Amino acid sequence: MNPQYQENGTVGLCVSLPAAKPAHARARYDTAYYHPYDAAQHSQLVPHAPVARLTRSLDYKIYDHYLLFTDAALTKHQIDTIPDTGVRLDDRTAALVLENISDAATLNRSWPAEFDTRGMPRATRVPLGLAAKMWVTAGEVDVDGNVAAEDDEGWYYKWWKGLQVLMGQEGNDAGLYLIRPSHEFDQCAGMGFKLSHRAVVQEAPPAEEAEEEEENDDELFL
Repeated sequence: MNPQYQENGTVGLCVSLPAAKPAHARARYDTAYYHPYDAAQHSQLVPHAPVARLTRSLDYKIYDHYLLFTDAALTKHQIDTIPDTGVRLDDRTAALVLENISDAATLNRSWPAEFDTRGMPRATRVPLGLAAKMWVTAGEVDVDGNVAAEDDEGWYYKWWKGLQVLMGQEGNDAGLYLIRPSHEFDQCAGMGFKLSHRAVVQEAPPAEEAEEEEENDDELFL
């Protein structure tokens, strides 16, 4: 039976990270600054301890024994129930954390496997678990300045500051993931989307009540 983490009446599922490495991802975003994730090459990296220097990547082999926290029902009002010891966050959970915790030191201290000292997802982080998605309608503008047409309506993967895509395992399996370089500048504030990254798995449109609640709730968890 999979271990569970329970606190304040909320249960989140912690599952062991899969032993099999994700399939080799192909570059599909047309820019010379992105490089495809090579699982074989990544597995050969020499493990080393986390370091504070921003110029050095962190090898995730040191976190291989961690558990992956994933909870499809988790809301932003339950952020404080997420375990912060010995776990990795799936992409959906990581997005909730980024959208509701603004303090970089808190992010890095609580989940060092996911976030660097600036509170950014680590450049070496690969997609995990459930994807973070947002519903896009005609007329909305993506982080690259493209305007969504009626035919574009649907679910898209969330991009944090236009740099880190949170597509989960489904996007990685589809070969969409590309390791981001650490030298890039933020393209937008907060979460956005790119028309180039439509979600592989399309679900039913969100309920109107849920959309209104998201638009009207600006509360931040510090």
